[in-house]
Amino acid sequence: MPIEVQVLCLAFFSLWPTKWDRPVEACHTINHTHQVLQQEKSDYDIELLVALFKKESNFKHDIGPNKAGACGLGQQIPKYTHFYTDKTYTCQEIKADPKVSIALTIKALDYLKKESARQWEDHPPAKPLTENGLYHVLCMYNQGTRSTCKEWRGSFYGTSYTRSIISTRNKLREKKEEIYACLAQGDFCELEVDFPDEIEINVINEWPPVAE
Repeated sequence: MPIEVQVLCLAFFSLWPTKWDRPVEACHTINHTHQVLQQEKSDYDIELLVALFKKESNFKHDIGPNKAGACGLGQQIPKYTHFYTDKTYTCQEIKADPKVSIALTIKALDYLKKESARQWEDHPPAKPLTENGLYHVLCMYNQGTRSTCKEWRGSFYGTSYTRSIISTRNKLREKKEEIYACLAQGDFCELEVDFPDEIEINVINEWPPVAE
C-alpha cells in the first residue's frame, strides 16, 4: 500500500474511528481512488474525492438504486452516464466494481467543469469563483446542471452539501499533514491511532520512504 494511502488511512481512522464511520471501508476506497487517479492521470485531490464518497455513500459501493436511480460510491445516475462517457452504464456495472464508480465520478467532475465554464461564458461572474469554480461544480454534481447552482449561494458561499464535502476534505488534509510532521520526528513520533490487523499499514516502520 503506497505511503500516501497509508497516511490518509491513518488520518481517516484518527478523525472517524467508529464502525458507523466505516473507516475500514474508507481505507479500501482510499486505496482504490489512488489507483484510479493514477490510471486516469487525473490531478484531483484524493482528499476531495474521498470526502465526496463519504458524503454520497459512506463508502458503500454496492448500494442503489435509490429513489433518484443513483448507484454506487459516487451515486451516479445510470441514464446520465452517457453525457460524460462513451456508453450508458447500468446500475449493476457501477455497483459491481468500486473503481468503476470512482472513474465515473472523475469523468463527471470533468464534464461539470466544462459545463460550469460554458454557463459563465456570456455573463462572467462579478468576482472570482470560490476555489476556481469548485463550489459551482460540486453543487451541480448534487443538483444537476439545470439547477440554481449558478446563484451566489451555490457558486460563492456553497450549499450545505458543498460545505460538508469541503469541510471533510480540509480535515483530512490537516490531519494528513499532522501525521507527516509527526513521522518526520522519527522515534519521537507517537501516533495514537487504532486500526485493524487486516489493513496493512507499515508507514511508521518504513519512514522515511526509500527513493526509487
